[in-house]
Amino acid sequence: MPVPMSRSSAGADPRGTGELFLTITRRGDDTAVLTVVGDIDVATADQFRAALLRCDARCTGLVVDLSRVDFLGCAGIRALLRAGERNPEMVIVASGHAVRRALKVTGADSGLDVRGVLPELVRS
Repeated sequence: MPVPMSRSSAGADPRGTGELFLTITRRGDDTAVLTVVGDIDVATADQFRAALLRCDARCTGLVVDLSRVDFLGCAGIRALLRAGERNPEMVIVASGHAVRRALKVTGADSGLDVRGVLPELVRS
């Protein structure tokens, strides 16, 4: 069952508003999917970091779906790298050019499992 964690109103698309919408969905007994919509920057990184920690506490498998993220700043990349240290099996879905470029330019993509689409296991 989805667990929304948001500062924006339900159903709203926060892209371009400086807000972040996060949803945690469980798949099976041990996998969490964290779906993120909006920009991950210095203003929203704490919220993103908290959601990653919440996923870690609930499940051993983690998929972070960034396909609806338009901007990924350094604070968000640091949060992903720390989550990857805690959970080496973490998968990041990054289909957008801006997110993939941010991960590549910083070298974070070499230490993380970054994919263009959701793994088959978690597709609904």
